[in-house]
Amino acid sequence: MENNLKDQHYKNMGIKLQMETLTFEAESIAYIVCNHFGLDTSEYSFTYIASWCESRDMKALKASMDTIRKTSAEIIGNIEEQMHELERENTMQYEEKEASATRQEKLEQDSAEMIDETLLFHGESGRFAIYQMDTGGEHTYQFMGFESAKKLGYTIEGKDYRMVYAAPWTPTITLEDIFERFNINRPNDFHGHSLSVSDVIVINRTAETKAYYVDSFGFEELPDFVQQRMEMLENNHTRAYPPVYKGTLAQAMEERDVDAYLDSRKLNIDCKKAIEEAIALKFDGLHLEEDAATQVLEQFGEERMTFVMANTLRKLSYDGRFSRQNKDWAEHIEIPENINQGKNLNQDYVIESHPAVLDGFIDMARAEIRMQKIEQALDEAEVTITADTRGFEADGHAGTWHTVDEREYAGEKFFFMEHDEYGSDVAGIIVSEHGQLIAEDLWNGYDAGALEAISEYLQEKGISVEGLMPELEPDELAYKIDDRYFAIQRTEEGYDYTFYALDYDEIDGGAYDNPDISMRQAMEDILEDEDMSLENAVPVDYEDLMAEVEEAGERQMQLAQLLKNCPPSIFEDYDRERAVDTCEGIVMQFTKSKGYLTVQATEEGYFYIFYDSDLHEIHSNDYDDPKVSVQKATYEILKSERMDDMECVKVDYKEFEAMTIQHSKDLLQAGELRATSEIGRDEAALNGLSRAEVERGVLYHAQGILEDMGLENEVELLAARVHGSRSREELYRDDSDLDVVLSYRGNIREDSFFNELNAHGIAMAGIKVDINPIAEERITLAEYMKESEAYLDQKEIEKLAVDLDNFSYEYDTYEYKDIVENREEQVKKITEDILNKKTGCLKDWLVEVSEESDIDSDVITARSLLSRLENAETFSIFTRQSEQEQPEATISFYVAECMEFPVMGEYHNNLTLEEAIKIYESIPAERLHGIKGIGFDLQDGDEDYSGEYGLMSGDRIDRDLIDMIPHYKESPLVQKAINDMEKYLNEKHGKVQEAEQTVEVKQKVSETPFKKESVSVESNREQNKEPAKGGKGELKKSVLQSLKEFQARAKAQEQKEMATEKSKAHKKGNVEL
Repeated sequence: MENNLKDQHYKNMGIKLQMETLTFEAESIAYIVCNHFGLDTSEYSFTYIASWCESRDMKALKASMDTIRKTSAEIIGNIEEQMHELERENTMQYEEKEASATRQEKLEQDSAEMIDETLLFHGESGRFAIYQMDTGGEHTYQFMGFESAKKLGYTIEGKDYRMVYAAPWTPTITLEDIFERFNINRPNDFHGHSLSVSDVIVINRTAETKAYYVDSFGFEELPDFVQQRMEMLENNHTRAYPPVYKGTLAQAMEERDVDAYLDSRKLNIDCKKAIEEAIALKFDGLHLEEDAATQVLEQFGEERMTFVMANTLRKLSYDGRFSRQNKDWAEHIEIPENINQGKNLNQDYVIESHPAVLDGFIDMARAEIRMQKIEQALDEAEVTITADTRGFEADGHAGTWHTVDEREYAGEKFFFMEHDEYGSDVAGIIVSEHGQLIAEDLWNGYDAGALEAISEYLQEKGISVEGLMPELEPDELAYKIDDRYFAIQRTEEGYDYTFYALDYDEIDGGAYDNPDISMRQAMEDILEDEDMSLENAVPVDYEDLMAEVEEAGERQMQLAQLLKNCPPSIFEDYDRERAVDTCEGIVMQFTKSKGYLTVQATEEGYFYIFYDSDLHEIHSNDYDDPKVSVQKATYEILKSERMDDMECVKVDYKEFEAMTIQHSKDLLQAGELRATSEIGRDEAALNGLSRAEVERGVLYHAQGILEDMGLENEVELLAARVHGSRSREELYRDDSDLDVVLSYRGNIREDSFFNELNAHGIAMAGIKVDINPIAEERITLAEYMKESEAYLDQKEIEKLAVDLDNFSYEYDTYEYKDIVENREEQVKKITEDILNKKTGCLKDWLVEVSEESDIDSDVITARSLLSRLENAETFSIFTRQSEQEQPEATISFYVAECMEFPVMGEYHNNLTLEEAIKIYESIPAERLHGIKGIGFDLQDGDEDYSGEYGLMSGDRIDRDLIDMIPHYKESPLVQKAINDMEKYLNEKHGKVQEAEQTVEVKQKVSETPFKKESVSVESNREQNKEPAKGGKGELKKSVLQSLKEFQARAKAQEQKEMATEKSKAHKKGNVEL
């Protein structure tokens, strides 16, 4: 009898449950059918479904989904079949008749990513995988070092990541191998960004599976990451997809988010192609297969697939083969315009399948999306346990359970439950209000074991459990009382206690030597002595407090170490507000590793770069706190990168800036062609951008142009470099363009490419960019940059000459006007002196002004000009000059019957010295028209001193007159000619010496001021204008030439006599020009 009643009860319960299930299925089918035809009932239906699902058997509800799919698909199919029949009768303009296909839905299939992850965790062979941050989340520790993220309160969790790559693993593959491979030689099927800080590498070595966090330096093991991902794989089937970037390329460049735009654009095109391929494979001529849309939706997600389909419908809205319902649906999807250089790039996403078949595919895709939303609503329905709960499925326990007893501890409810079938014959369990299993294997209800489990659960949530289990008084407790922390622990003699400040520095402490009283009584006694009370105490976790205390001690030690290793003097005179505008930063070098660190102030905080000893940029990041000083920010950066124990010294920022720029140039000239200069430091000349940012932007822009032209497979972009006035601090103006040279290889003319690149204009950070493409076949980037640097060197030297002339004029205007007649000629002369490195006098004068002037502005200007002058002499233009092949110096001789007026007698040139002496001796004395003599013509590449000059006249050599010209005095050929001539004359007069006389330098001729040098050079130029050359021994006569030589000698002699008095009249602090 009892069994019959029980059977009848279960039968009645089954009927009731069946009716409830039918009602749920009917509501879901009604929502799907109405939504398909444009009637949105989600506001009512989703609320109804969610409320209906509370305290229900989720597995049973999900089992009904098959019925919902089939029935709703049949109803929709029948309705649309009737609609299509009416359309075929009334619309004859359609190209072909459409047949309605049965649309059946099924549960979400495993994606490729989930399959890869399953193989990773459960496969029998070794595999590794790369996880990167899910860009759709709210986490903000992306690209942070492990310690930095930890200190800021972040926890590295598996839910923040998505798998981007998986491949087989062999024991020879190390973490360093993986890091290098995915930064330098990434596989073609790897679509993530280069392996960076905050990425995670998981390796299944068959025996064990471990996860490693990519840190700033090295790797940090993550012990919980693998388990978290495995739980997600089992329980969460929702996949994260990259978001659709709905801005234009110009907006992306402005926001420095070009990578996101290009990635999204590629995925849009891939999604379009995937839909076309799915239709081609799944359409048999009459019907689409029922899962035609499922795989594409799984691969690209709802947002991107919706975007591509809606974009197609709106572009083809004129086509009557698309249903009105789908067109109306598309109008409510946001599709921003994407115009670039007059072309609508959204046209690239239009699906090109047959419109009638595509319309059916869109119906299927929309239906699949709707069903996934219903499943998500079911999954998100929270479980709430009450005193009346029955049929509850507990994790790890078979069967169903019902509530027996309810209790509340520390404001939270707990439920003791027994098995629905076996009751008290099996051990009970305790769960929380939300169904979390708290305790199990319970035979006596809320016994000591149950209370201990509840206590641990509450302590994990930071809730005090005092009084819950008095018999289990802890050995350690901690509280926050007013403005301090208090910690106490049990010892054999009693208790030890300590007070800490809010920054965790120890304030006071002691021992309470009475082990016979409770910890609470001991705390009350201790606090009473301090005029404090437990009533104001807020419990804190003892272990967490001790960890903070230990960390505070380490911070103090680190700070002391930092102050020693990187003294505050490094940061003296650094003005953050000014540095934000000028982009100036601080530079330090690590004494052991010889690496460098630069820190620049930005609007958001600071930007820092680490360099190795070879000046390669190895790591950079942002420090986002503009309120702290550069010293504190630098210390925090060093600590976060685990480099706070390294000793460092200050380096001049301008010098380091020049070093890095020169390093990039040297790499290029050495044949190492990189896509950009890789100079990541922000520059004021670029309005806060870095050269690498500008160069990458130009490469992206050029690639887009090539794609628009259809030449992306014919033209290869090699590299880009910033050059021109914006690359030189002394040359650029506010209105200067930003010049970028673009090296490429391929079938396009430079002028045509130039026109396309600059057709619509491009600007970065408010600066107009001028892109100059160069074909590698014509000139390499290294050759082009070498010529460009030489041109800029010349321009900077010319500007320096102008600035020197202006300062000389302003420093002593009257003296300047007395000496200089033509300022333009004077600037040219200064430019020539710099190019010829004849700047000794200039430097001496600038040093004198900087040391003795009483006017601060003059001192500052003089020092600046001296620095620029010294720097200019390091320019590559001088290296190029030394590299050029110098002509071999030669000297020839001429003989004139009259040295003063060669036209008045015989004249022979292009002779050797022996030939000249022979002709000289052959001229008879009885027909002399003047004083005969021998001269020389020096040709050593210096045009100022080429031409004829007298050597000997009337058996006399005037060495002093020749040596007054430093160029001749320093010429080995001229000095040898003088020695040989003296030897000849001595032999002629019977005064042969035993050895060749050594030329004695009678006075040291230093570089003369502008005025003296100008006179010497000008007189020499007049004297040494080269006559027309003839054959050897040819006679030529020129009165004008003889007169000029005479005048030059006279003027040179006069210059020699005036030198002493001129130096006496020279004012202190002035320069002769």
